[in-house]
Amino acid sequence: MMASPIDKIQTAIALVLEYPRRTILFALILPLVALPGLFNLTLRTDGNALVPVRAPEVLSDAAIREAFGVDDQIAVVVQTQHEDGIYNTDTLDLVRLLSQKFAQIDGIQSGDIISLATEKGAHTEPGTYNFLPYLEPFPRTTARLTWLEKRLGELPIYTGALVAFDESATAILVDVAASDASTSSRVDRSLLVKDIKNTIASLGETSDKIIVTGASVAETLLGRHVLDGLVTMLPLAIALMMLILFVSGRSFWAVFLPMQEVAAVLVFTFGLMGWLGVPIYLTTGILPVILTAIGIADEIHIFSRYRQLLATGEKNQSAALLTTIREMAPPVIKTSITTSIGFLSFAFSSIQPVQMFGLFMAVGVLFCMVWSLTVIPAALMLINPKHFRVRVDGGDNTRFQIGDRFANCTIRYRRPILLIVMVLVFLSPLGLNKLFIQDSWLDGFSEQSDFRQGTQSVNAQFNGIHLLRLCWDAAPVTIDGMLQRTSLEAHTALLPSDLVEEPRWLRHSILHLGTNSSKGFEIVAAKRQGDAIRVQTAPGDGSMLAAIQAHADGEKIDFKVKPAADRLLASQEIERIKKFAEFLKLRDYVGGVTSTWDYIAAANFIGTGHRSGMYTVADSKYKSPARALGLMDSILGPERRDEVMNRDNNRALFTVYLKSANFIETRHLIQAIRIYEKNFITPQGIRLRLAGDVAVSQAMIPVLVETQVLSLVLSLLGVWLMGFLLHGSFLLSLLLVVPTGLAVCLLYAFMGFTGMPLGVATS
Repeated sequence: MMASPIDKIQTAIALVLEYPRRTILFALILPLVALPGLFNLTLRTDGNALVPVRAPEVLSDAAIREAFGVDDQIAVVVQTQHEDGIYNTDTLDLVRLLSQKFAQIDGIQSGDIISLATEKGAHTEPGTYNFLPYLEPFPRTTARLTWLEKRLGELPIYTGALVAFDESATAILVDVAASDASTSSRVDRSLLVKDIKNTIASLGETSDKIIVTGASVAETLLGRHVLDGLVTMLPLAIALMMLILFVSGRSFWAVFLPMQEVAAVLVFTFGLMGWLGVPIYLTTGILPVILTAIGIADEIHIFSRYRQLLATGEKNQSAALLTTIREMAPPVIKTSITTSIGFLSFAFSSIQPVQMFGLFMAVGVLFCMVWSLTVIPAALMLINPKHFRVRVDGGDNTRFQIGDRFANCTIRYRRPILLIVMVLVFLSPLGLNKLFIQDSWLDGFSEQSDFRQGTQSVNAQFNGIHLLRLCWDAAPVTIDGMLQRTSLEAHTALLPSDLVEEPRWLRHSILHLGTNSSKGFEIVAAKRQGDAIRVQTAPGDGSMLAAIQAHADGEKIDFKVKPAADRLLASQEIERIKKFAEFLKLRDYVGGVTSTWDYIAAANFIGTGHRSGMYTVADSKYKSPARALGLMDSILGPERRDEVMNRDNNRALFTVYLKSANFIETRHLIQAIRIYEKNFITPQGIRLRLAGDVAVSQAMIPVLVETQVLSLVLSLLGVWLMGFLLHGSFLLSLLLVVPTGLAVCLLYAFMGFTGMPLGVATS
């Protein structure tokens, strides 16, 4: 006859009580083995970590970064109170010195820094064509400072980007490589920010104020604030738990043993994370507080029952412990398993930090369960029971009656209690209807924090620290396949419909037929027709039927669609970009836009020595886009030129600066962009792709909220299923999840009534 689970538990308990010292020593092996893993822990709090790695926004951002060689930026802003603004020798010398010192920091190259000390102007080294930075030679005279102010003032591209609108501040922009966990050479942003701040501090006191800001800094500091908050929250949580344990146990051991378990589970859980190479995310950063609360819950029940048995006259310590653990083991096991299942529901999330939170919370809960049923009874066996014995006729005994009184009160007033709950549930849809999603990196900081106040002052002086990059893709489609000969006419053809998402992206691409790759036909129109895409080619390119006459007879013929090269060198295409940039500048949440038109017009202007009327783009010998790109190549270097347009001249990149980047405002902006794209850009065969910290964060927030809500539903279902398997009762298992489900529903309703949004933290 097979032993029942209860019999197995009793056998295990008997062994634990028979060999308490061996049990404790064996249990200590796990945290001791995990301990070295704590030294392998790393911190990752960037926005990319909180978005699914295969999310379209992440893939688009990565592709655009690689194609144009752009990175996130740290802004080091020098603010001055000088009457001449930044155009004084002390401020400019500070900018030059900081630019030089930043280039010496590990992980930063000289080309990663953009400042007045690195940007080159129209003046050259005497006798050469080597263009010099604006601060070379260094302006020490009033005339030279006046010249510099005039030159920079003539370049709108720098106003709001490098020079404040009121000329009281200037920025040093430091490019930072994207945080990509798959890249072993990834720069540690937290160390980079620390090195930058240490470099600034090494200069000592300056008459100017220096602010370090940017989305990269916000992400890094927010992670640090989470850890700093834990330094405060964890001791408070532990102190509160110790107080509860002491009040309920009135014993040193009633406090010491559970705290030992908390220490063991934290060492084991985080040590295991270190061994497995799992970094500390914003989500897993709160594990210590939750595990501290969960870790002692079982001990409170175990100690309470043990004390009850001792108070009722049980003299035999072993018998009292055996009875205690035998009675407490089933509820401890059931609650631990259902709790771990609830946390494991997060494993279905597509976001790795959420997966890791659920996984390691489940591991920690199960660790606490095993510790409570082995180490705790073994330790109690070694401790004199007098430390847990209470007086039967004293005040301590009244505490055992509190539960009975509360239960009797609940039963007595069950109808009013149920009525109140039903009223709250009935009113909850009113609050749920007001619940909304809203978040931003800056909102994670206190309004009194130096970082938030400094960032707000920078946003007021400049275009804004948040970057939304837009790729103006005039080469969105490269496809090949086979088409039916019968679907081909002189100037039209039917292509398979599944090769391209938007047929209009085919416009201005070149269609090649058969093996004749030298001959192509420009597509001037494309639209869906049934289960195919009908394309029309330019009549001036000749007949497509004539182009395939030399091919062998057959039902099908090869075709390729390739982007047209040099399309964006046409002035009308650059003007179309300018018109779109002007549309963006009128949006409420946009601080400024630096478009391809701005770069090319500025290059023309600089290349002609700031000649009047040359700040433009025109189809002429001295003002063409091709000439401007060549000037950028020679003046600013090939890397900066490639940040504006690719070498095939059919993809351009420009930047939208936002003074604030919260979810709702950015959503409205992106919706406006998509409407404009549909009406005016897509019909021209052009596709807009989004990148930058704003685009990634915009994808992060709703995905994170949605996956949390989904995990909540899965958690409730998992707990219900486990309850059904354990008790075999549909009604009883349903009663297990109803209180939690109602509590969450009422909590969300409360958030809606009070205007508290769902975001990264509150979800």
